[in-house]
Amino acid sequence: MAGKPKTAIIKTGAKQLDLFAPVEVHAERIDKAKVGMAKSILVIGAELAKAHEKLAHHGNGVFRKWVEERCNIAPSSARRMMYTFEVFGQKECANLAQTFADSAMYLLAAPNTPREALDAAIARAESGEKITHKIAKEIVSEYKADPPEEPFNLEKAESKLRDTIHKLLEQWPDEHLEQAKYWLSQIAKGVS
Repeated sequence: MAGKPKTAIIKTGAKQLDLFAPVEVHAERIDKAKVGMAKSILVIGAELAKAHEKLAHHGNGVFRKWVEERCNIAPSSARRMMYTFEVFGQKECANLAQTFADSAMYLLAAPNTPREALDAAIARAESGEKITHKIAKEIVSEYKADPPEEPFNLEKAESKLRDTIHKLLEQWPDEHLEQAKYWLSQIAKGVS
């Protein structure tokens, strides 16, 4: 288990304040909860959210430092666990946690996942289906809108082609430059 970080003390005038003392209880609970997975993600996410509430207002990355040093959790993983708790920590979803793979829970709880995809996954889980990462990914892709296709832009395409050809010719050995020009002209003839 990780120990307390060495730099938790902040001096405020004549007083010293240990910022991490009020959240040590959460760190201890997080250490114990790391043993399991899906349900543990919800427990860890809940404890991280509580600790975040207590540390976030200090600014200067205090919460991030606590997460990394005391809990030995990457900040990106901590965010994913808190998002997952926000989504799946509700009483109606908590009982479904065992039917979701942890990676599926992370994917479905991500801020950019459409709510409709989450609802569809929950409905499938309620009917008894095990939601794997692959299934969650398929569900999310059904509900994510495809980005609109850009109309063809001749000027942009010419510029890109010109830049690509120049980059290739810059790399070409000088003694073979004429051969490269020949092949480019042959390609151009075949396209026209």
